[in-house]
Amino acid sequence: TFLVADATLYLVKCHNIRFEDIRRIKLTVSPYLHRRHFLPLVKSGLYGKFAINYVAAIAALEGKLEKESFSDAQVHEHKVQEALGKVLVVIDSNIEDNGGHCPVTIELKDGRSFSHTATIPKGHPNNPLTEEEVQDKFRDNVKNIISQQRCDELIACLMTIDNLSNINQLTELLALP
Repeated sequence: TFLVADATLYLVKCHNIRFEDIRRIKLTVSPYLHRRHFLPLVKSGLYGKFAINYVAAIAALEGKLEKESFSDAQVHEHKVQEALGKVLVVIDSNIEDNGGHCPVTIELKDGRSFSHTATIPKGHPNNPLTEEEVQDKFRDNVKNIISQQRCDELIACLMTIDNLSNINQLTELLALP
């Protein structure tokens, strides 16, 4: 599902694609990927994490994937169901089962289409997250635990950890209120 997400997000960002302009999102998958990660009916956020069609739908709809993208409430929203309806999953037996890649094509209502195949997942050492992406991911993961101000202070402290004279400042920021 990571490569589906990466390819979809790449297309949306690279071509400034708006969800309302999308006619169809086509995922071309191996038989194995289809068996393991296609769910015709996604009933919960947990199932959505592992469903290629849900991941592509949310990535195209929101232009990002966050923790809340996989909440039960999100799954049942009308726009999410509309996005799921735009996803077409096609099985291609020529794609190796162990390859993991999945060509993604986004077809627009104006007739244009854009394709991309991600082969190395974002966050892999050969395709690392940017500093901004790491910080955004951290912020998303702690937003319901600590305040935005504390999060910013913690990030600033971690960015200068090599210059800390003692670790007290960091441990105080890490302690839950």
